[in-house]
Amino acid sequence: MEKKENARIAHVKIAASYNWLDTYTATILVPGIPPIYSAPRFPPRLSPDAGTQYIDQNGDRNPGSPLESLVAAVLATDERFDFGSIHIITDRRPIRKLFGFVNGDHGQPQFGPSPSFKFSVEMIGESALFTRIENETREAVSSKPGYDGKVRSFYRQSFESSYTKMEPCGAGSTSHHQILQYQFGDLKCLVRNAVDAYLPNEAANAMDPQGGNKKAEEDLVAWMKAASLDRAAPTTNNAFNKRVTVKKGGRDISHEAMLELVTRKHTSPFEIEERMPDLWISQTVNFLVCRYRTQWLKMQPTQPSVAIFDNITHLKLAEKIHEWETTHQDTLQKLAAVLKRILKAAKGFKKACIVSFSGEKGAPLIIKEVTDDEPSRVPSLSLKAKALFDSAKTATEPVKRQEPVVGDAE
Repeated sequence: MEKKENARIAHVKIAASYNWLDTYTATILVPGIPPIYSAPRFPPRLSPDAGTQYIDQNGDRNPGSPLESLVAAVLATDERFDFGSIHIITDRRPIRKLFGFVNGDHGQPQFGPSPSFKFSVEMIGESALFTRIENETREAVSSKPGYDGKVRSFYRQSFESSYTKMEPCGAGSTSHHQILQYQFGDLKCLVRNAVDAYLPNEAANAMDPQGGNKKAEEDLVAWMKAASLDRAAPTTNNAFNKRVTVKKGGRDISHEAMLELVTRKHTSPFEIEERMPDLWISQTVNFLVCRYRTQWLKMQPTQPSVAIFDNITHLKLAEKIHEWETTHQDTLQKLAAVLKRILKAAKGFKKACIVSFSGEKGAPLIIKEVTDDEPSRVPSLSLKAKALFDSAKTATEPVKRQEPVVGDAE
C-alpha cells in the first residue's frame, strides 16, 4: 500500500511584509506595520459603512502584476532570497478555493456566494505563480436589501476606524500584508495574506497607540506631502507598467501578534470552523469575533441604524489550528495532490494557464493554457522580477539596484 504524504505546514517564518501607501503610483512601505488593536473604553455608536472597499487591493493597485509587490517586498527584506527554490508563490485565496474544491464545496445560493473561482498560473523556471482573477477589485459599500427584502447595513469599516489605530511610522497606509514562507508537505511556498491588526499584548515590541516615533512620523508625512504635489490620476498605461516603488518604513511585528477579525450582528450565526481553512493557510493564531446590536435614532427615523459592539471575543487558535490540520489530513492530502497536478500541467504549457471551477456540484477543475486570442489580459511579473528567479545568481550575490523600484521601464 502506498504511504500517504504528510500534508502539514512546517518551517513557518515571515519572509517579508509591507503596507500599501495611498498614492497614485504603486508604492509600498517595507516592512510596514499593521494597525494596532485598541478598543475604546466605552463602545461608541457607529454609523453604517459607506463608500468603497477593496476586494483585491494588490490587483487594484497594480493590475498588470499583482504579485510584483510581493516580490518587491521580499527582495527589499532579503537581497539574497532564493526565489528559484520556491515551488508556489500565491495569495491565500487560491489555496483556500482549491481546498473548497477538494472538500466538495459547491454552490448553494441560500447560504452565500458561489465557491466558483479562477486564477492564473505562470511558470518561471520551477516556480509557479498563482495570481487571483476577480471580476472586480473593489466594490461599493452601502445599506442594501437582503434575500428577505429587509435593508441590511454593514459596520466593518466603521469598526476598524474606531477600534484600530495606525502608528505614525505607518501613516498614509491603506492595508498591511504579510508574506509567509513555509513548507506544505514537500512543496516550498510563499503565501501572502492581508492582516487586519495586531495585538499589542502579544507583540514584544508593541508601541503605545497614542505614542510613536515622532521623527518617523515627520519624515513620512513630509514624503506624503511631496508625493501629493502635481500628480495625475492613473491611466491604463501606467497602471499596467508593473512598477512598484519601495519605501523603507514601519516596524517588524511578530507573527504571533497578528490578528484577523469578523463583524456580525448579535443574532447572526458564526462558527469559527468556516474560517479555519483560511487561518490554517496563513497560520493566523488570533481571531476576534466582534458582535454588535443596532439602534434606531429617534431623531432620525429615516436613517440607517447605528451599531454598538458590546460583545467582542478573542479566540486564541494556535492549538486549534494544529488539531484542525490533524483531523483534516485526508482533505489536505487531496489539496497537496491537486497542487502538484496543477504544477505538472503548467510545466507542460508554453504559456501561462488558467485554473477554474464553476462552483457547480460535480464540476471538474479545469486547467487551460492561455491562447493568443485570450480576451482578458493575464497578469505577469516584470522582466526584472522574473530575473530574480535565477537561483544561481540570487543565492550567491545580492541584486544590484540603482533605485528602489521593481518593474520594467516604459
